[in-house]
Amino acid sequence: MAWRNLLLLYGVISGITIFIGVVLYLRGFSLVLPFSGLDVIALGIALYVTARRSELREVVIIGEGKVSVETGHTRPEKKYEFVGAWTRVILQTQKESWHPSQLYIRSGSEQVEIGSFLNEEERVELSKELKKAISCFV
Repeated sequence: MAWRNLLLLYGVISGITIFIGVVLYLRGFSLVLPFSGLDVIALGIALYVTARRSELREVVIIGEGKVSVETGHTRPEKKYEFVGAWTRVILQTQKESWHPSQLYIRSGSEQVEIGSFLNEEERVELSKELKKAISCFV
């Protein structure tokens, strides 16, 4: 959802919630209004955190003898570069079955985790695709 639409939705929901809280406050239910305010604050925080996480981007560029990983929100904020021939893709599974696996691109002592926001099947598929694409350097 676009940021402007999200703010509009938040404004409408907040307005209705506060309106109901004020009406009930005027009818003698004095504890409703503070809790309405807490609801509005909690909703605002949840919407902000969700919107911010939805903008997370990870771009993997494979070519010219190197592998680059760019991470950030809406634009690249960090860039990692690995020598193509030494780059490995590692899918690390956890001991507990309810913990998600972790996908790393590693070269020597440097590594970066990618795909933490993917579900398990997508992470496994990405691992296979990256291994296939990086195998051309070997």
